[in-house]
Amino acid sequence: MKAGYDECNSCISEIEKRLDKKYALNVQTINILKLFNEHIYRRISDTAYSERMIEELGRTVPLERIINSNNVFLTYNEIKYVREIMVVEKNSEIKKRLADKLCLIMDNHRTPVAKYSHIIMYEYIMTTVSSIYGDMQQYDKSNEISDRTLKLCLMCRRTHILPRLIYNNQWNGRTRENREQYNRHEIEEINKCIIISEFTRNEKEKNFFEKQVK
Repeated sequence: MKAGYDECNSCISEIEKRLDKKYALNVQTINILKLFNEHIYRRISDTAYSERMIEELGRTVPLERIINSNNVFLTYNEIKYVREIMVVEKNSEIKKRLADKLCLIMDNHRTPVAKYSHIIMYEYIMTTVSSIYGDMQQYDKSNEISDRTLKLCLMCRRTHILPRLIYNNQWNGRTRENREQYNRHEIEEINKCIIISEFTRNEKEKNFFEKQVK
């Protein structure tokens, strides 16, 4: 683990040497890369990670403005940073407001062509948002977002994300009814997740889904 952390830091240092620190965007990029590395290798707590992410995001756009404004433009990277903050945020009200805002931003791509053009970002953000709504017990909204994202991914022939979206709805069903085990229909759906994960050669996800139906 230490070797991986040190290797990443070395790469970040090389990038840092090539960037002009007169520009806030460059400073933000380097600092957030360092934060990513610290968080991935558990050198920083979720709370500290969130606080520092909010601080770095504020170099280009304050989080408060993102939450409260109905007319704010965000770059791809800024959207990713908001997602990172949402995932680790402990305050349920702030987490919900961030999920609502990301949902609104991504669904501003109203036309099918626009959504197809941004499918990589759309699936990345909306899969997480769907899961967050499920965690907040907003199961119907979670399922609706998951189904919508799944259909769009199918139309774009993007299969790798499908197992997570399918599983999301099965988890919602079991959790909503406070059951310890998945029912027969849910197990059939999770078996689809296993098959797709095997097809996409995602051994880690395949093993996870197999454990859910044992």
